[in-house]
Amino acid sequence: MAAGILLLIAAGVGGLVSVGGMSWYQSSHLDPAGPRQLTQAQANALEWATSNEGKFAHNLMQWNQDLLSRDQNGQLTCAKDVKRLGVTLQIGASSRKASSGFCTLWTSPANQRQFVSKPRLP
Repeated sequence: MAAGILLLIAAGVGGLVSVGGMSWYQSSHLDPAGPRQLTQAQANALEWATSNEGKFAHNLMQWNQDLLSRDQNGQLTCAKDVKRLGVTLQIGASSRKASSGFCTLWTSPANQRQFVSKPRLP
C-alpha cells in the first residue's frame, strides 16, 4: 500500500515537471505570437534561407552593406568603384568586355581578407 502511494506521488510529480518543462521550452524557443500557417512560397523561402546557399547570401549582403548602398541617383557604390578603378569583365572565350553592369564585392569576412601593404617611401 505504501509503495503504491509513493509510486502515485512520484508519477504525479514527474507529470507536473514534464508539463512545466514543455511549457518553458515552448515559450523560450517558439514564436511568441504562436503557431501560424505558411504559404508554400513562404515555406520554400524559409527552407532556402536556412540552407547553406541562403546563409552565404545573407553573409554576402552583410559583408558588402556599404558597397551595395545606393547614392542619391540610385547608383550602387560598387558600380561607381568599378568605373573609378577602370575594371572590365570578360567571361569565357567571348571577345566582348563589359565595363558596367557588375560590381566587385567581398566574398569572405573581414577577418579572412588579405591586403597588399603599401611600400614605405624613403
